[in-house]
Amino acid sequence: MNKIEINALMKFDNIKIIATMKSKNGIIYVHDEKINLSTNKKRGDIKKDIKNALLSIESKTSKKIKEINIIFDDFMKNSELLKVKTKIIKESTKYEVEKKLNYDDYQTIVQRTINNQNTNNEILISAVPFKFIFVESGSANECESYSFPFDKKVSKLAIIFSLRFMDKNSFLKTVDYFDSLDIKVNNVALESQLVIYNGIDNEKLNKVNFALAIKNDKTILISSDNNVVIRTDILEYSFENLVKKIEDKFGISNQEAKNLIQCYGKINVGTNEDKEIIYSSYSLKEQHSNPINRSDVANVIKSFLKSICSQANNIIKKITKNNGNNFELKIIGKLSRINDLSNYCSKYFEKVNVLLSERNESIYSWNKSFESVKNYWMYLKMLDNKMNTETFYYNNNKDSFNRDSTYQNKQAIKSTNKRSVEALLA
Repeated sequence: MNKIEINALMKFDNIKIIATMKSKNGIIYVHDEKINLSTNKKRGDIKKDIKNALLSIESKTSKKIKEINIIFDDFMKNSELLKVKTKIIKESTKYEVEKKLNYDDYQTIVQRTINNQNTNNEILISAVPFKFIFVESGSANECESYSFPFDKKVSKLAIIFSLRFMDKNSFLKTVDYFDSLDIKVNNVALESQLVIYNGIDNEKLNKVNFALAIKNDKTILISSDNNVVIRTDILEYSFENLVKKIEDKFGISNQEAKNLIQCYGKINVGTNEDKEIIYSSYSLKEQHSNPINRSDVANVIKSFLKSICSQANNIIKKITKNNGNNFELKIIGKLSRINDLSNYCSKYFEKVNVLLSERNESIYSWNKSFESVKNYWMYLKMLDNKMNTETFYYNNNKDSFNRDSTYQNKQAIKSTNKRSVEALLA
């Protein structure tokens, strides 16, 4: 039977329990159930609701649930209460006798990394490797690999990890929901760790360095290296700020403002459309109608995008410092379907290629929970990719080359896709 993953999506006002499984045709929904977390609801009642949801999944799958994965939505309101921190560390090992690496060597370093963390008031929720550095037998040069160098004989090995920590009390309070049901918490992730996989497939891995995720309550600039998030920066304005701006400017309701953005949100408004009236609001106080045309809405959206793109560019410039590479940025979320979005935003970035992310928007974007779970499956696939030896590149401080070990001729091909964010580790 195909593997079934049970995920608990944690928001400030609800928990969504989702069961999915992967088939050759994609991700299949098995069950989902929303559990409200109202302020007057007792924890015992919440645990009963969770237990009933898990029993429904067991009934459908005829499989006993023993573990669950937790995804915390750090885009939600009050997510700062989670007190999430990111730390980049390098764990090194030197072998007196050259060592042929195996899976146990990988596990040893991972476990040592976990044990070395001083977490008095914090919990280490994830330790994700994103770069492997080693010196191979007979060579004095360091090699950098996207995946663990299994079966290679080495004298030195280092793994660079992206570690995520969370406030201990917040974490244990959440885990208690499942511990009391004898359900083991397996993997823990943040929504910001997963959202970078929106709409991507294997062919597009290792290309995106930054993602600008525009969500209801937060806009986050996400920095990644080798498909692993290594830094997040919360920007000043969210999608709700844009909605509120339109709401106040035109004297309309919050829902009316959202509808205008969804139905008429454009950046480039043609001459014939410029003064086209798309909505008219009526003010009881002032006793007159207020016509709204396309260009009015477009100007507010452009002002919003200019603000967040300029802020994101300043952050990228600081963290990449003097690195001469051109980086890539993908825009995700609420405005990703706005016409000509990437071209407009590009002028506010330096050394950054803004992707046509609106073309890659997931067909499941209407169902945000399912999109999160699909991204989680891609996250697992990314972790699996770190454990194979199909592709790696050499770095001898002169040129970088990709080599695919499946090629019989072992031909070195000059790399055009290397997008390493070295300066982020500084």
